Amino acid sequence: MAPSSPRVRELVEAFEERGLKLVTCYQSTHPEMPVWLLLTEDVVLGHGTDNDRDFVFPHGNADSVEAMLIESNKLHGDRAFDEEYRWFDTTEGLAALWEMITRAGADALDVADRYGVREGTPADLVVFDAPSPQWTIVQQADRPYVIKDGDVVARDGEVLPEHRVVV
Repeated sequence: MAPSSPRVRELVEAFEERGLKLVTCYQSTHPEMPVWLLLTEDVVLGHGTDNDRDFVFPHGNADSVEAMLIESNKLHGDRAFDEEYRWFDTTEGLAALWEMITRAGADALDVADRYGVREGTPADLVVFDAPSPQWTIVQQADRPYVIKDGDVVARDGEVLPEHRVVV
């Protein structure tokens, strides 16, 4: 079924009407999946994966930023679908992919009340060395800091000694 077919539009409208929330994984998202339609129709679509270079997906990993770069390439589109073609290469499209791994992911998991940088939420965040979310995806930006519960736990790609887990 083409992403712009009437049947797909019916299904997306049904998802929206029922308030369904969806999660997809970049390894299993088919290029024909109506991601553009789901996002432009305001259906909650988050991203998640349980694959981190295992025997089934040797090229997979749990890096959501890398996943969105791959997703933008997979969803590049077909000239037959004018409204979708190369949309995921645009500033707006990359911003939508960023939403999938941030706010929409929190909403899909029903933890939106604990998401974001504001008083009362856990201070869990990653600091990227990029001027925007879009450039974070495109450049696969460095992560100078990873913060968990308000503590810097990793700096410049290395877990700090006091946060290493020894098994």
